Amino acid sequence: MCYEKDFEMLKKTEQKNLAVTGFVWEIVLPQEHQGKALSSHFDGALASGDPFRAFSFKKTYAITAPEKAIGDTNFRLCF
Repeated sequence: MCYEKDFEMLKKTEQKNLAVTGFVWEIVLPQEHQGKALSSHFDGALASGDPFRAFSFKKTYAITAPEKAIGDTNFRLCF
C-alpha cells in the first residue's frame, strides 16, 4: 500500500505511471459506511491517463459504487 509520502516520491520517478495499479479510498458518506474502505484498480496511463493528475491526497471525491464493493480489497472497481 502506498501512503501520501510514497505517492509524492513516485511522482518524481521516470516510471511513475507504471507504479500505480490501484487506489484504496476511505468512505466519508453515507454515515453508515463512514470509515470503511473501497478499493479500485487503475488501468494504467495509456487507458486512464496520469494517476497523479487524476487523484490526489487530502481531496474528497464523489462516486457511486455498489454496496457490495464496500470493504472489498480485491480492487474490482475501475476508476
